[in-house]
Amino acid sequence: MSIGLFGGTFDPVHNGHLKIAFEMLRLLNLTELRFVPCAIPAHRNSPLVSFEDRAAMLELAIKTEPRFVCDRREILRMTTSYTIDTLAEVREEMGGNSALIFLMGIDVVEAINKWKSWRSLLNFAHLVIVDRPGWSCQFPTDVDEWIKVNRTISISELQKSPCGLIYLASLSALDISATDVRGILCRGGVAQDLLPASVQEFVIENNLYVDLEM
Repeated sequence: MSIGLFGGTFDPVHNGHLKIAFEMLRLLNLTELRFVPCAIPAHRNSPLVSFEDRAAMLELAIKTEPRFVCDRREILRMTTSYTIDTLAEVREEMGGNSALIFLMGIDVVEAINKWKSWRSLLNFAHLVIVDRPGWSCQFPTDVDEWIKVNRTISISELQKSPCGLIYLASLSALDISATDVRGILCRGGVAQDLLPASVQEFVIENNLYVDLEM
């Protein structure tokens, strides 16, 4: 069994998120992929809409894929969301033998050395770093060395051990950002090509994002 975790604010969840999720489900042969909406981000601005609305949109977006799950643990915790705490909780629940894989965007990894107990993440899970279209980055020296020491180029290795490895995945991801989506919605526009139809309907019905400060 292998479980994937996909964290983020999902403010809102968009087609780019879902494209990554479906590709990771296939590429990593995951038993289950859990989306973990962040309640209170530690290293970025607070989301524009409530955690209830973000979780509701996420559940609408993933309802047709039974292997996708909305994991509300960070929302229920209602404290600053630290990835190390979430990984430790999930690892304790699933035991020590199954593979746990945490998905991260390459843009996020640039600042991972500012995260709480960042070097200890591999004690609980593998990390899969997902490339982002048009994104060129240079990791800080300590992060670059950490990746090189723990990197594997074999997906099968992620299944053979429960944690401890880093895999860099190059995907045909969609060039969509939540910032761009929010900009359209805040101006009263329709982002129907960027959002699942169910999420677009929820945004309209609940008058989300309109006239909010970006």
